[in-house]
Order: sequence, then C-alpha cells, then structure tokens
Amino acid sequence: MASTQIGRINVADVLAVDASVAQTTGGADYGITSTGFNPKPFARLLAEKVALAQALFGDDIDLTSGSAIRKLLEVSALEDARTWSVHKIDFGRLKRKHPGVNEVLLALLAGQVRRLSARVAEALYVPAPKRVRLHVYQLARAYADGEAAPVVPLTQETIGQLAGTSRAQVNEVLRQEAAAGVLEVGRGKIRVVDLEGLARRVGAP
Repeated sequence: MASTQIGRINVADVLAVDASVAQTTGGADYGITSTGFNPKPFARLLAEKVALAQALFGDDIDLTSGSAIRKLLEVSALEDARTWSVHKIDFGRLKRKHPGVNEVLLALLAGQVRRLSARVAEALYVPAPKRVRLHVYQLARAYADGEAAPVVPLTQETIGQLAGTSRAQVNEVLRQEAAAGVLEVGRGKIRVVDLEGLARRVGAP
C-alpha cells in the first residue's frame, strides 16, 4: 500500500490531468465559463500557494523541487484540486500515457475513505460531549495562527453540525468549559484561552 501514499505522487502526473481538463473543456479558464463550471487547475492552485509562501517568508525560502515546504504546498494544492472533469475517452488516453495518474486517484480516494471511516467511527463510539470538545479543539488549532488564545469564528449551530449533535448539546458543553476557564463564548465565536487544558480534556497528544 506504500505506493498510494501522497508523498509518492508524481506532480507531473497531476499536471497531466490539468492539461487533459483544459483540452476537454476547450480552454484554461476556470470558474463559471461558457462551457459550464471548470475547476481551478492544480498548477494555478500551486502557483498561488507558492506566491503566498514567498510573500509570508520572503523570496529566500527554499521552494525547490523536493524541499519540505514545497512538498507541503503540493499536498495542500492537491487537496484543494478536488473537482476534475475529463471525458471518459480522454481520461483513458491520459491513463495510458501517464500511468501515475492512477496513483493520484488512489491516494485521493484512500484519503477520503479514511476520513469518512474516522467520522463514522466517531459518530458511533464517541459520546456527543467529547465530540464537541474534540471539534472545538481541532478548530482552535486550525485558527491558532501562532496565537496563544485562538478565536474560532463559528456559531454553535455550525459546531453542532460538524460534531453531529444539537446546538443545545454544544451550548451545554461550552458552558461547562467556560466555567472551567478553558474558553470564552461570544456572539458567533469562541475564544479558547487554555488550548493545552482543552487538549488534556479531549485526550489529544
């Protein structure tokens, strides 16, 4: 199964998919076009992420092929490039010319299966209060951006949808955590003042 790992995907194969999409749709435009909706190509997504990295860290950042940061940007761009539309005939021709395309699709499908399996197991075996705490912790980490007390700009209803439970359950858990001094609840946002404490309460490493 090692061949399906994301780190083994050949970027040239992904770019070949881009080229096939452009050929099928009749152009390199993306978004709403005269031919319908065309996804933003991987090459454009990667270029935007490279430009952002250079803007944040300076032009001296190592973005050469094979560098750790470059690989992270490629994986991130690949995650964003989820919607591809290629005619069946063109796709068959593409696979014959670039066999590595199969590795791209296998990695994407395997990742999706793992995520869905994890969500099903969580819904079946993890109590709702813990699911709420876990999602708040994960969201806080995602929004942290180096801040000691990250703010999660989401409503309790949205968090309930993510955790698969009711808004009332979310409100009860947040009141308990606020009383424990772990977080502060505002209108449409949650400020986590003790991220380490929340991590301990959800059993995160």
